[in-house]
Amino acid sequence: MTERETLLAELHALEEELGRAPDIADLLEANDVSPLTAFQDEFGSWYRALWAADITPTEPPSYWTKADIEAGLWALGDGPDAPPVTGDLTRGPIYPSLTVIHNRFESWEAALEAAGYDTPVDPNKKWTEEELLEDLLTLGEALDRKPKAVDVAHEADMAAPRTYDHVFGSWNAALEEAGFSATPVGNPREYSDEELISELRSIAAELDRQPRMVDVGEDDESPSPSVFRDRFGTWPAALAAAGIETEFERAPQYTDSDLLDALRTLTERVERTPNIDDLNEFDDLPAPATYYRRFESFTEALERSGVSSKT
Repeated sequence: MTERETLLAELHALEEELGRAPDIADLLEANDVSPLTAFQDEFGSWYRALWAADITPTEPPSYWTKADIEAGLWALGDGPDAPPVTGDLTRGPIYPSLTVIHNRFESWEAALEAAGYDTPVDPNKKWTEEELLEDLLTLGEALDRKPKAVDVAHEADMAAPRTYDHVFGSWNAALEEAGFSATPVGNPREYSDEELISELRSIAAELDRQPRMVDVGEDDESPSPSVFRDRFGTWPAALAAAGIETEFERAPQYTDSDLLDALRTLTERVERTPNIDDLNEFDDLPAPATYYRRFESFTEALERSGVSSKT
């Protein structure tokens, strides 16, 4: 059995043991499972390791790299000839948003090509107004009604709705230019920071634990996970704004200062920049899972301790 096959088998065994998709903390606390670094070295990231095992992650990565986006997009499609459409991104918060994709890649089509799909359009294509309007009219004829933005999002060979917004100024402007009537905008719900924070606190109180992204937006009256990410930048930042880490979790055994001091001690013992697995060698130091729960990453903890800049 190859190293890759062994790691995938371990993930499946851990999933079966837990009865759900494992997260990093589960891996670090599990016995007889390869270290996190083994999965990162083989697959590039924990997120990609889960997808490679055909396990749906419970949460997205804290930062979307291009490779993680490619893995998420590949999981959304049905093979090289059946790429996802932009509307598929709304299936859950574990997938990157269209905004994130456009920030990392030149276009939606470029992201699909990078993910391994045979994209139906040139990734570098520059859409002209004439082409956009012609596609919109053709779609309207096929539907026998005025197209909606969601209709365009589900057409793999058309430009994304965002492209229409960019070229014409708005979706309604594009409709009117094509000869359709504008769609009444109405008054979409806008949430204040206070409302979003209150929503998170209510969910946390109801669950009696720190909420995950999958716990929010379960009905039309509640804000979706993307609302929190767009407002606060990341899901952890939204939780921090609501004070949930300290308000609803058990009092931590270690302060941040304790954890950083422990890293400095560990550095002296191993006489080099330590890695996450080094913590397992000493019973008097915090567990690796503690660092992942407290900091965005082990690398961030190293940087805050001053270790990575001194060794």
